Amino acid sequence: MARLFCLYCGQAKVLEKRPNGRACSCDASQSLLRKLERQEQAHLAEYTSARPLSPDDLNTLVQENGHKCPVSELLRVFQHEDAVKECAIRATLKGLIQLVYHKHEGSRLVRWPWASG
Repeated sequence: MARLFCLYCGQAKVLEKRPNGRACSCDASQSLLRKLERQEQAHLAEYTSARPLSPDDLNTLVQENGHKCPVSELLRVFQHEDAVKECAIRATLKGLIQLVYHKHEGSRLVRWPWASG
């Protein structure tokens, strides 16, 4: 998956590197950027192993903030605040998963477990 923004500041990367050798103008250290890249790689490994949602998933219930709701409702109303990028929600054996990027935090996996009954 190509990422066209900085993991730390969320700024769009420029195609040509700047004089300081960086693709954006933020002040994140190289060690912090490497840490965020390792975190992203671990998240990508899990996220890409999940399958895309199917029409059969839309009426299945998931847990959201202690309540049960159908996947179709979650897709309609859920939004992450201050996200730089939100990837598509995917399905795993345990529930739904989404890869979300936040400024100064890098990537994060958001999970919604399947609800019983």
